[in-house]
Amino acid sequence: MEAQFQLLFDKMKLEMQHQNEELTESIINNIMVRMDEKLIPIIEENKSLKLKVENQEKELEFWKRERRNNNIVIFGMEETEKSTLEVINNIKETFKSDINIEIEENGINNIYRIGNKNREGNKPRPILCSFVNGWKKREIMKKKKDLKKIYVTEDYPKDVLAKRKALQAELVEERKKGKIAFLKYDKLVVKENESISDKRKRETSYSPHSPNNQPKKHQPSTSFKGNRINAFDAMRNRSNSLTINEIKWDIIGISEMRRLGEGIEDYGKYILHYKGETPGQYGVGFLVKREYSDRIEELRGISERIAILNIKLPIQTSKEEYWSIIQAYSPTESDKKEDVDKIELFYQNLQRTVDTAHKNVILMGDFNGQIGECRAGEEYAIGRYGHGKRSKNGERLVNFGLENKLSIMNSFYKRKRIRNGLGLPQMDCIKMKLTIL
Repeated sequence: MEAQFQLLFDKMKLEMQHQNEELTESIINNIMVRMDEKLIPIIEENKSLKLKVENQEKELEFWKRERRNNNIVIFGMEETEKSTLEVINNIKETFKSDINIEIEENGINNIYRIGNKNREGNKPRPILCSFVNGWKKREIMKKKKDLKKIYVTEDYPKDVLAKRKALQAELVEERKKGKIAFLKYDKLVVKENESISDKRKRETSYSPHSPNNQPKKHQPSTSFKGNRINAFDAMRNRSNSLTINEIKWDIIGISEMRRLGEGIEDYGKYILHYKGETPGQYGVGFLVKREYSDRIEELRGISERIAILNIKLPIQTSKEEYWSIIQAYSPTESDKKEDVDKIELFYQNLQRTVDTAHKNVILMGDFNGQIGECRAGEEYAIGRYGHGKRSKNGERLVNFGLENKLSIMNSFYKRKRIRNGLGLPQMDCIKMKLTIL
């Protein structure tokens, strides 16, 4: 009997232990589930905050670079001046005599010697010179090798200078291999050394007057089947507008083409070039009178927002020169990071296009910004008829014009402010009429 009671007692003890383990596991699981429910939002919020911090750091870095964009550092200028005005005069005389560049006093934003004066040594302190506009700095940097007594560099932060110094050995090695190598900010850029004849080699472009270079049959363009139509078709279909053959313009740049791919189409007296990458959106192109097709050197889309027409045009009665006509369509202004990046990429591509263009350049299109009135030092880029409040896109456009010696022509003459299918507000674009006589 006692043995049976002992067995029953042991069995009950095991059963209670098992139930206790299940209860403990259940409690722990419930606690973990509740903790997860509370922790998951915190983790997600932490990820979001981390992403915001990373974006803000990138934005801060961008603005730090932007702030230094118009600066140069001058080494070797004798430290004999007694005032800032004397420093400016010495710099003006040096740049004028060595590289024939004139510096205006109102073109300098700030200038000073870097560091404390070393009374023991005779080594002059470097000078930081900040210009109002970047185009004067670019002009100096292009000719800096011709400077005789002084040396000029970009204004880099200390960490960037350290990175550039560390890359010098690798730079020398790449150049020894016969490659084109140079430092761009804090990175080493290496390219294959092509022959001079291939220097301007680009993607295959179509010449309207050369049948060998054209597709044998033009495929109909793919357009967005929605309520939105492209600018070219809108011009063709509008009942109160001119027909294509009645247009008196010789070359027209078009934004909002909204045609996929790149091609050239025949429209009687005109040929149409288009470039597009996004279905139903963006796209640029040109409408060129057929009689000038034999003057075209190249007609090419850089992206869905930039296209270039290289053409030989008369500038005098008996003289002809090559011109680069660039059609641009800027992204709209926004504070969103992805939109800011799009605008930055647009201007990078635009700068590369201008850099590889001919000496004579016409830049036109829709820049989605207002430049406002002319400020001190901007007289080259903006005329007396600028008006309104300057936007961020407008500020970027003005700086781009100054840096590349481009004038925003529709601010140099008075015109009506209209917004309809046949016109744009005055400050929306750089636009030039080109009539070949």
